[in-house]
Amino acid sequence: IEPIVNTGIQVYVDGSTDEQEFVNLAQFGVSHDSSQVQVYSVLSCHTFGLGLTTCAEGNTKSSVVSSSTCASETETALRINSQCETELDDTMTAGGDVAITVNFDDFDETVTLFRVWIPTSVHVKVQDDVLNRIEFNATGCARDQSQWYQWTEVSALATLQGSAVVHHVDVTSHVSFATESGTSDIIYLVGGQVFGRAQGSDGIVANCSGAACSVTPADVAVSNDDVHITSLESYVLNGVGISVPSMDESFGNYVDYNITAWATQSLAAEGDTAEVFAYIHFSDETSARAVGLNGTLADDTSLRIDNSTESLSLTVPTGAVKYVGTDLLEVSVARCGQSVISDWPFLNIEMPPVQRILISLEEDVIVHIRDPLAQEPVAHPTVTAITVTAVFEGGYEADFSTDPRTEFSISNTSVIELFQTNNLRVLSSGVVAEDVVVTVSLGSFAPNISASITLSVDAFQALQLATAAFPACDGTGCANKDTLRPVQVTANAYQRVSVDMQAISVLGNSFDVGVGQEVNVSVSNVSVATIVGACEQQGPCTVYDGELETTEIAGVAPGQCSLEARWAGEQTSTTLTASSEPAVVSDVAIISPTASYLSGYAGSEKSLGIEVSFDDGTIFPDVSTDGTGDASWVNISTFLQFSLDSSTFATVSSSGDVTLIANTPSDATSTVTCASTESDSVSDSHEFAVNILAGDLDVDLGNPKSSPLYFECGSSGTFDLPVRLNSGGDTLLAFQIIISFDSDVVLASAAAAGDDWSTTFDATLNDPITQVQLVGADGGVSGSDLEIAVITFSCEGSGVTEFGGVIVETLTTGNELLGSKNRDIVAGAGVLGTDLSDRRLLHSAAPLPRVVGRQLGECDIIGDINL
Repeated sequence: IEPIVNTGIQVYVDGSTDEQEFVNLAQFGVSHDSSQVQVYSVLSCHTFGLGLTTCAEGNTKSSVVSSSTCASETETALRINSQCETELDDTMTAGGDVAITVNFDDFDETVTLFRVWIPTSVHVKVQDDVLNRIEFNATGCARDQSQWYQWTEVSALATLQGSAVVHHVDVTSHVSFATESGTSDIIYLVGGQVFGRAQGSDGIVANCSGAACSVTPADVAVSNDDVHITSLESYVLNGVGISVPSMDESFGNYVDYNITAWATQSLAAEGDTAEVFAYIHFSDETSARAVGLNGTLADDTSLRIDNSTESLSLTVPTGAVKYVGTDLLEVSVARCGQSVISDWPFLNIEMPPVQRILISLEEDVIVHIRDPLAQEPVAHPTVTAITVTAVFEGGYEADFSTDPRTEFSISNTSVIELFQTNNLRVLSSGVVAEDVVVTVSLGSFAPNISASITLSVDAFQALQLATAAFPACDGTGCANKDTLRPVQVTANAYQRVSVDMQAISVLGNSFDVGVGQEVNVSVSNVSVATIVGACEQQGPCTVYDGELETTEIAGVAPGQCSLEARWAGEQTSTTLTASSEPAVVSDVAIISPTASYLSGYAGSEKSLGIEVSFDDGTIFPDVSTDGTGDASWVNISTFLQFSLDSSTFATVSSSGDVTLIANTPSDATSTVTCASTESDSVSDSHEFAVNILAGDLDVDLGNPKSSPLYFECGSSGTFDLPVRLNSGGDTLLAFQIIISFDSDVVLASAAAAGDDWSTTFDATLNDPITQVQLVGADGGVSGSDLEIAVITFSCEGSGVTEFGGVIVETLTTGNELLGSKNRDIVAGAGVLGTDLSDRRLLHSAAPLPRVVGRQLGECDIIGDINL
């Protein structure tokens, strides 16, 4: 296969970014926006040699315009520069279709890419070639203003030469005009108009100075024959439309088309703008576009004159009203400060009428700024803004909140005042709460249309203290708790309460004040009840600025004391009672753990979570036996007692912590019971299996969750038993493990490497029939729960079997011994049973014989294994 080669070039102009058809406006001194010729090399590969028929690379292309040479075939019409870009200037004399020749490498391509039109002649035209003197009252005119002559429009029409000849092309916007004489004594030019100045004649020329262009001037005469102004015709317009028929003729043909244009007036919304266009008609039956127009409004409620523009511009103001007619705007032409002619153009200001008013309040209820409710943390609103929306016919909406036409009426101005246009506030802090009606209208802008809304004025009435059982609960005695009792027995620690406070308003609204910042709380006698962690041993005690927010009030000894709170200059109090009568446990429920098993290392402790109910209707929702849960200030053993039905697999302490010892056999469970220290009948129990996890360098066998050594045989009569190892943070390189069982109960039928062991693995099954030997090498994994193997067992009988084994050897990096040799499996040891087992045999499984296996070195599998 040959290397990639250039097989050709592609030449074109990107029509999405560059033009291909030009008018040579350089003839008028206008610069040319160049177009880029694109040149691409087409790349390919070719087969060679006998029998080769395919090509490895696909065709592609690459831009080579910077390495190409481009040239125009008609440089009198268009040139191409060294960057392959078009150029037009005023020295060119031809038009037509232009072919471009491009050379790259050994390839030449000539393609017609451009069409050029060149103006060969320009005719200057005027609408009126005789400008007569205008009769008018020259009183008050300065000497040079006393003579006033007509004016007219100037245009330029060109003949374009290209692939054909096109006549009468308007090029007015591309040329500039000048007097033929070079002076302005007879006539002068302003924009596209020529004005008479004195009797005489002159010509008007256009600046077509290019080599191909000739100019035919327009002759203009200025006469002292008098004419007078007959009328002024004016229009207010702000839109234009144009209709062009479908041009489906081919590129090479030329057809006349009729194009229709129209102007429109649409004033239908506030902010709409328009411009006045006017024409003066003279007695010699000529006309001219009027300049220097003046405008006067009979009423500015519907229209405003915009003085910021040179033309006579109009704007629909905010709040404009509907108007149709010809008596609103006078348009005039003045000379020497006096109006000489005027007109009243037609106007149709289509402002829709207001149909309704919508009003809303930012806040429906406010208080005086000095009312306690206005203080933190309540911070009740003291001001409200009123929003007013006018809805017009047709659905248009406008914000009238701050519109000067909006009128507000307040039913009781001695209570509420309006300020800053549309804001409301309470006048006096001593006002009794009441409702105030605010009515909104738009005056003469929308007569007989109004809307009303009610604003409520509220005020502080009282503070209200509330004490609730701590920790928070939902029992019948949890809320509004004001009596503190010792827990279970008279000599025990007392209950506690949390404190909250609310502010009540005259309107009956309740606001949370709490006991945070700005709130001070006192107890009158800390010998009866105290603020935990904040008070001395006797007398009264006060905490400030939210200190009570992070603590509680606890009973100390029988008696009564007052609890007082102060906020925003107001205060309230309530009475607390510490009783000698204890709150006795009436119900218990073990709420955690919720699982049917407890898992952990041998010797690890597991806590229980207990919901404890008392006969006074209070509840400790979550008492933890590790002392971290609810009511941690009360020794749990003083009101709860714990027991287990067996201490073989786990034990329980007096405080309820369960210590794991060994795996429960098959699907057997242990039962823990929690009871009141005053009554064994007030109790709850939870059954659980014990599933011991592998400690460092130990092996775990069986289910990782639920009962560890219980399996269902299913329809296949088999089950899979995973083998997991804890490498103790070291890297496990190799292992040899022997697992033993009773072959009358189960038989090993297969073994495979586990998910965490991907290297060398082998297993010896049924040799002897009561054992499985697992061997792995070339490893390099670490973890606390590595699945190194899965053994498939078949269910053989209804009995149960002691299950366990020996870790013959484990090796780490450098074939160093990891742990001692021939160590017993701890976490995986126990009694295995299936759904075929007779539960009566759970505690009669025969013990397994002690097994000592050969070490890995004796099996020749240290390092690279060779089985």
